[in-house]
Order: sequence, then structure tokens, then C-alpha cells
Amino acid sequence: MRKPPFPILLVSLTITLSLSNCALIVNYSDSSTVEKRSLGINLFASHLDYCEDRLFADAMKTARSWKEPGYYGNGDEVETDDLGWPTEDAELIVWHGIENMNGTYYLEGESATEPTISTGYGGGSLENFQYADGIFSAELVVTHTGSNGLLLIFEETGGGVSNVKLMKPLSPGSGEYYSTDVDFTDTAKDLVAPFDVVRFMWSVDCWNGPWQETWEDRVDPDYCSFNRSYSDEWSEVSWAGCGMAWEYAIAFANETGKDVWINMPIGADDDYIESLAQLWYDSYTVEDGVIYWEYSNEATWDGSRCSSYMSTMATDSSADYYDTISFDGSTDENILKSRYYAMRSVEMSQIWRDVWGDNMMMTRVRPVHCGQLTYNFQGIQGLKFVHNYYNNGGGDYVNDPQPVSYYFYGCGGSHYTGDDPDEETDDDEAEYDGYSQIEVFEKYEEEEACLAKMYGLERVAYEGGIWTDSESYEESRISSAMVEYHELWEKYDGKMLMYYVTTGGEDSGTALGFTTDAFDLETRKYEGVEELLSDPKDSPRAGQLVPCTIEGADYSGSSIAWQHPEPAAGETTGYAELSTWYVYKAYLFRTKEAGDYNITLTTSNTTGTELEIMVDGEILGVDTLVGTTSDTYTVTLDEGLHAIRVKRTEEGYLQLKSIVIE
Repeated sequence: MRKPPFPILLVSLTITLSLSNCALIVNYSDSSTVEKRSLGINLFASHLDYCEDRLFADAMKTARSWKEPGYYGNGDEVETDDLGWPTEDAELIVWHGIENMNGTYYLEGESATEPTISTGYGGGSLENFQYADGIFSAELVVTHTGSNGLLLIFEETGGGVSNVKLMKPLSPGSGEYYSTDVDFTDTAKDLVAPFDVVRFMWSVDCWNGPWQETWEDRVDPDYCSFNRSYSDEWSEVSWAGCGMAWEYAIAFANETGKDVWINMPIGADDDYIESLAQLWYDSYTVEDGVIYWEYSNEATWDGSRCSSYMSTMATDSSADYYDTISFDGSTDENILKSRYYAMRSVEMSQIWRDVWGDNMMMTRVRPVHCGQLTYNFQGIQGLKFVHNYYNNGGGDYVNDPQPVSYYFYGCGGSHYTGDDPDEETDDDEAEYDGYSQIEVFEKYEEEEACLAKMYGLERVAYEGGIWTDSESYEESRISSAMVEYHELWEKYDGKMLMYYVTTGGEDSGTALGFTTDAFDLETRKYEGVEELLSDPKDSPRAGQLVPCTIEGADYSGSSIAWQHPEPAAGETTGYAELSTWYVYKAYLFRTKEAGDYNITLTTSNTTGTELEIMVDGEILGVDTLVGTTSDTYTVTLDEGLHAIRVKRTEEGYLQLKSIVIE
């Protein structure tokens, strides 16, 4: 029997909802006001028949291709119409390799003549069959509870069948089934119930290659099944196929009242992006609902389809945009790939701004620039390019310079962690031996938070969570480790963390999925979510508290992707070398209250060297140094975590000794 929806802990608090869907405020008995934690979750490939998410109430929406009858679903494909329905007798595998599909289903559809309908594999018995005026209907009773499948065979149809629906039972073994006007199961809604944001990367599948170029290429919402390639042209898109239509992602968000995280197709042209932005603007009905979006997914990973596409685009010296991404003469393919990713993201951000309006950008529409946590070459190079080119940080390139935060709400990589924070690291780098896993992980947290803050962005993660295996999946430490790592995320002012994944993942779903059984939400990971949601969000605790003096060598981030700060337990003293014009060092610091703050740099004895000083994405000035002390800069800051970036603007050499903030 299906378990009830995820239980929310009842604690002694009063909950007040603000106008924003994301800004739930919790008032505790001491009258202090704190922010409730907001968590996100990735759906798995919910358009596949064997996916445990069980998203669709109509099993035909995830059925496999129509095949020639008599071959147990393995025959040749038959002719179909534009919406994928067979134009001759046919059979298809409705599902295979998933358990607990037993119960009573409702079957209906259309055919020119009264069809003969039979089943195969685990099968079932057809009862109460009726046919009149081209419409057939029946109940299908499935008793098999194991991972066998269902084969449906339609013969004597007089030209095929169309508009076939197979509505699932309300729960395993149930004699009641969903109505034909229901799109999504309660089971799938229960999976996402504790979370505020749902990511659709797998289900809409907009990342595995440039198969969507024009708006006409997208999946039609009336297509017979989303468990296949949408057209012959894209028959090789990947094992996951083309995914479901955008309209169903919007419908699921509307029905569940969720914010969303979506992925822009990597090859989509401007008209596609404008049409997509307009579709969400016209159809997304969640009051004050938020849309996070990123360009593709892990787009510059070597060996991926997306990376190959990026390489092709970035090295096309005949393209109109090539002068933009090579504005400083760079011909390095990896740098150009990162710049192309950032450039196309900027262009998409402007298109969404044109559709939604300035007041919706960074509030309801939140474009994010994604990279990788441990080696964030794409993030460092991409955001530096946006600052240097689109904000004229590296020269005079655009007529209307805008800061990075004009185009992006946030940035970040994935956030996968080990399952035992206290275990000593086996890091290959000798200087990290003797540290715990969480201490070593924290150096990446610090670096990524600094990258976001120095450009005035929020920190987000498109994927993340405890990475474990089948042996330790249900050990008690999993939930406590999840809480400990999430608290570290908040220490560095992490905002939206999209946990991965509802079901599925590595090791048959036990390594990354929150459950291996959609009807069982009493797992260690859901237990961790429950514990996190029972407490308020932690305030940022990273960075030196102002007033402070930060030593030059104690940096939080740099322009070099393989340079990382020391782990949390390490102390770094001394100066930082700024030897060439493209080198920078950046530093986190924290203020207890809003106000004006003074910043002064101390350096080696250097004459005529220029430094650019930037705080939270705002350039305070370019200082031509004379002696060992810079000018004093005054900046107005809110309470919280901030970052200062110090960069050379001319060739030469300089030692940055300290930064004084008071």
C-alpha cells in the first residue's frame, strides 16, 4: 500500500509566508526572525518506462516504440503518424524492469474497427471490453508484482490505433485508477513534496546534444510517448531520448506549486529561447514562482556531446561572434569554450529580460552560470570574460557596460560529498593528508563562494548530495552527514542546492537516489531532509569578521583553477604574488551589520603598478601604487558575506601583503 505523503515535522513555531515563493520566514518564540531552509531536487529520467519516479498517470506516456506484432516488442518498427501513433497493427512494451506495477488499469483508445487486444510478458487480463463509434475501452488487471513487463498487442485495427491511454492504479494492487484527465501521479508529487524547487534536466532532456535548434524541433506535447526519440532525424540523441514536452514540466510545476530549475537546449537559436521564455511567461501560474535556468548541463566536460559542440562553436573563426570570445587575442580552445558558454548565456539572459521585463530578472527569473566545484575552469574563465568584455573590465568593448550580476543571479558547480565527513582523506596531494573529508571539501566551498561573491552573485548548485553505495545507503550516518554538509554549504552562504536525485543514479539507484522505491519515503536521505527542514537556515559564518586584516597569502580564490585555498584547519600567512596582468587573488570577509567600510591594501615597495580593486562585483577603482600603501576606499555593504578581488592591470610584479578592512 502506498505510504502517505512525506511528513513535515510539527514544531512550536509560527510560519509566515512572504510574497516570494522562496522566502518562507519562521518566527521562533524568542521573536527573532530567521529564514527557513529552501531545498531543491532533481527528477530522474521520468519519461522512461523503468524510471522509479512514476511521473505520469498515463502509462502510455512512457511506453516504448511501436513494433511489428508477434516479436515480443522486438520486431521492426511500424509506420506511424506525425504524433507517433501506429498506422497499422502493432505492439509495444509499455514497461519493463520495474516492480509494483500491479493493480487495475483503465485502457481506452481509438481504432477504425473493433480491435483484438492481448498482452504479453507479465501481462494481465482484459475485462469489461467495449467498442462503439471508433472508441474502445477496457480494464486491465495486472497481478504480477515483480520486475517483469507489460506488452500490449493491437490487431485487426483497420489502420492502427491512436489516442491510447492506460491509466495507472492509484497505488500498487489498487482496484481504482486515475481519471483520464489526470497527468501526474500522487506518487511523483510525494517524491518532491518536501522540496521547494524541482529540476527537469533529465525529464525534459535538454543537455545531451544539439538536437533542438528551432522552436519547431521541440517535443510536441501531444506526442504519443516521451520515451523515445522525437523524430528520425534525432534517433541517436542518447539513451535517454528527447524527454517530455516543456508544457508538461510547466504543468507539473503548476500542480505542485514548485519553483523550477530548467536547462536551455545547447543548440537552440534565439527564436527558440524567446519562445520558451514566452511559454513560461504565459503558462507558469505559481504565484511569485521562481525559474532558475542554466545553459545546457556540464557543457564543457571533455568527451561529452555538449563539449564537442562547444569546441566546434568556439573554434569557428569565421563565426560572427568569434571576435567577441577572442577579444584579447586568445586562441586557447578551453578558454574559448568557456567564453562561448558564458557569451551564449549572456545572450539568453538578455532574451529572457526582453520577455519578462527588468523587474522580474534576478527575482523570478534567475539565470545561473555553472561550472565544477573542484576544478572550476569554466566558472573562472567564463565569469572573468563577462566582467572583462560586457562590463568593460578589460577595455572599452561595449557601449552599455553592465556588471556580471546584471546577466546572472548566481553561479556554482555540483555539490557532491562523501558519506562520512569525519573520515580522514585519501587525497593524493600530500599537504592535505591528515585532514578529514569535510575539512578538505571546505577548501572548495570557500573557493566557489569567493568566486560568486566577488562578482556580486549568489551561490547555487545544480546537483549535489551524499554520494554513497548500496552497502552504506541505509546506514544511520547518511542522514547526519547530509545535515553536516548542508550546514557547511550555508556557512559559505549557499543559497539553492539542488539535491540529486529523486530515484535512480548509480548502482541501480542506491548511490544517489533519495529512495529506491517511490512508495517508500522512509529512507536516510529523506530523514536528512526532514531534519534540515525542522531547523532554520544557518547564517553565513565564513570569512574574517570585519574589522580585520587579511594576509595576502590567505586568499579564498584566484584566477588559476588549480590553485586552492588551504583546508579549513590550515593557516596561511605571508604575501601573495601578482606577477602578470591577468592574475588576481580574492578574499572572503564578513560584516555583522550594514554600513560604510574602509579598505586599504599594503604591498611591497612598488612604483607605477596598477591594481584593480573590486568588491561584490563593483569596481572601487584602479590604483596606481606609489609606495607600500594604497588609497583608502569606502564601500557601502549589507550584513553578510562579501569578497574583494585584487587584480593587476599592467605587466610587472607585485607582492600583496595585506588587506585592512574596518
